[in-house]
Amino acid sequence: FTDLPKGVVFVCIEKWDNYLHLEVRDNGYPLPPNFEEITKETLGYKLIRTLVKQLQGELKILDKEKSAIQVLVPLEMLEARN
Repeated sequence: FTDLPKGVVFVCIEKWDNYLHLEVRDNGYPLPPNFEEITKETLGYKLIRTLVKQLQGELKILDKEKSAIQVLVPLEMLEARN
């Protein structure tokens, strides 16, 4: 957000049918076209992918122009961990 007047991060967590829906987006720069290739080896992205995999969820890049990602996790996976 260095060249922007104000950085905003939007986080939404809600229940969609039988899923926990997490969406994170910001008003920063668009994701680069090769975002997945350049981040696949970073610790942060590895942690996110590992957690989503353990919870049998789905990770999607919703909008590269708005830097938005979505994670869907079956509620049964969360309930089974309690």
